[in-house]
Amino acid sequence: MSIERADEIAEPSADAPVRPVVVTLGVPYLALLWAAVVGWWAPMWTDDSLRDIAVQMLLGTAILYTVLYRLWRGGPMALRVVALLTTVIPGFSLVAVALIGVMMRDSFGDGFFGDLPQAWWMMILAYGGAFTVGLGLHRPNVREWSAALHPPRSRAEIALRQAGGLPFRPPSRTARVGPDSAQDEAEAASAGSVDSDDASVTIDLAAKLRGHAKVRIGCFSVFVVIFAVIALVILVQSIRGDEDWLPAASIGALVLLLILTLVISVRRFSVRLGARSVLTIDRTGLAWQGGHDLARFSWNGLAGVGISYNMVSTKNGRKMHMPQLDLFEQVTSPAGRWPELDRRRRQERPPEPQLPEARYRLMLPMTDQVYRAIEDAVQIHRPDLWLGWFERSRSDTPWFMR
Repeated sequence: MSIERADEIAEPSADAPVRPVVVTLGVPYLALLWAAVVGWWAPMWTDDSLRDIAVQMLLGTAILYTVLYRLWRGGPMALRVVALLTTVIPGFSLVAVALIGVMMRDSFGDGFFGDLPQAWWMMILAYGGAFTVGLGLHRPNVREWSAALHPPRSRAEIALRQAGGLPFRPPSRTARVGPDSAQDEAEAASAGSVDSDDASVTIDLAAKLRGHAKVRIGCFSVFVVIFAVIALVILVQSIRGDEDWLPAASIGALVLLLILTLVISVRRFSVRLGARSVLTIDRTGLAWQGGHDLARFSWNGLAGVGISYNMVSTKNGRKMHMPQLDLFEQVTSPAGRWPELDRRRRQERPPEPQLPEARYRLMLPMTDQVYRAIEDAVQIHRPDLWLGWFERSRSDTPWFMR
């Protein structure tokens, strides 16, 4: 069985794909919107106290316009970043403006929209336009256009694209090395020239996963802080105006619930990840270093090594979700041999009939280099053990890492 190649899975057409309307109109709109914001701040830059802000805004302008240029050219990463920012930031801003408007409704006269200042209308329209662009960038035709301009170069990159919702089918369920073409044989020969005795890889999985988790938790914390501030403002207004305090109490209860959910989830994630999670692959086999455990798996003691993924349903169809490393032993180790690794043991239907149901599952960071390094190392030392990419039945991932 030959390895499926990325160019066979997503081959760009001869004709350049037509740029979607949302990109054609949205990129200039976002560029002009940011230019208007900078222009509004510019007259105040003569103040010495605002010069640092001016430098930061100019630097942000250069970064933003670079990202927008990449989006104009169909860059997949730029598409994901802009689509996320233009839905999250304007969405929260619209909610905040609406809540502030409700609290200040008495200052607008008889009707809420009757005496609404012009600046408010401009702010609502600007946020609404950016939010509309963000929703449009999430459409499947935009991702297909980006993928046609920048097809993936490897199965690992396909996995990352799938995690972002791009319509590529996942790699072969059990793809193994077996060249049956001239190009495959040439690549196999070049791979065989590598000295397997010297080829080893060590990956600190915990450090990369904690880095990703901090970003996700930070974004969620900002969300919680926004709601906490809104609850505080409503409470102060209620106390000053002798009004009903029930809205403030309701939002405060929501904030406490979100904080409790975050604390419990982070605690469970920390217990599962442990103090350390370092993976080493060399000529002797695989080794996993935990906080106190050092688990070693010789190549002869393994029945298979592969990367599993979960397929989730979204409004844009099914997509690949959170690839993780599965290790199958010839004879399953008894419970208690490696206490920390036992927390990562799973009992599921095996991807191939001859494999056992028990396997150790190591959480992997969403990093293309990690996938490539693991696959290349196993292929160099024991290609017959490589199971490729296969689907698992459940996510088995903390919600804030998904």
